[in-house]
Amino acid sequence: MNSDGEPSTFDPCLPAGRLQSSTKIYNSGRIFPIYSELMGISPGWFAQKMRLLMDKVDAIFDEYLPSEFIDKFKLIGVQETIKEMHYPTSFEKQKEANLRIFFDRLLRIQLYALINRSTYQINKTNMEHEIIDRNIVKEIMATLPFELTNAQKKVIKHITENIHEPKPMLRLLQGDVGS
Repeated sequence: MNSDGEPSTFDPCLPAGRLQSSTKIYNSGRIFPIYSELMGISPGWFAQKMRLLMDKVDAIFDEYLPSEFIDKFKLIGVQETIKEMHYPTSFEKQKEANLRIFFDRLLRIQLYALINRSTYQINKTNMEHEIIDRNIVKEIMATLPFELTNAQKKVIKHITENIHEPKPMLRLLQGDVGS
């Protein structure tokens, strides 16, 4: 409300605290997007174009995730995600859309990592390895001031076997520090 008691709207382009009283605000109970001006494109123009595109989302975008993924991870579809990001029907739906976008980003990162890994393995196949004497490993194990667990022995065996394979070994060894 302005000083005359009439509805008004905040304009971020005006000095702090000043209200633009030329536009009336009506509470429709809906959530509206707020777009920033970017590269000379006004927020109003962008919002208007986005509103027009919302009716075409279903025709433009096809779901690319298998339904098993969507069901398993309780995700919403890509079309609904786009609509709910720009014109959410509720805060809960907006959260679901954010979750889907976050999931898609993580999935993309994982897929890029898999592609890079497989490309690396293909390019490095038939690498020559220095043959490690298994007796050296046994000697090192014998000098330890403690007994290795069966799980630790099993891991050492697998690593030693993998070292002799003609492809790179990509392994993350994880374990607890015991008492």
